[in-house]
Amino acid sequence: MINKRKNQIHIICREISHYYRALNYAIHHMEEDEFQYQEHVCFERNGLMLDCSRNAVFTVEKVKFLIRTLAKLGMNVLMPYTEDTYEVAGNG
Repeated sequence: MINKRKNQIHIICREISHYYRALNYAIHHMEEDEFQYQEHVCFERNGLMLDCSRNAVFTVEKVKFLIRTLAKLGMNVLMPYTEDTYEVAGNG
């Protein structure tokens, strides 16, 4: 839940991903003098499965950017999907 009155913003949330979503909402509504906003969380985990296979490998910087973007959306899961992108020593 987010409450804003004049220059004060009060955020109540259960987990850090909810905080970043609320903060992102507040930043985009800073021009308003007062507002109240509340969301009900329906899922314990919410996120993205990122395909990192066969010429789709992301850089570390890009993954960090994606994590920050997901946090702004209130998501708390990032699952990289890989296949055939690395060699295991002693296998084969």
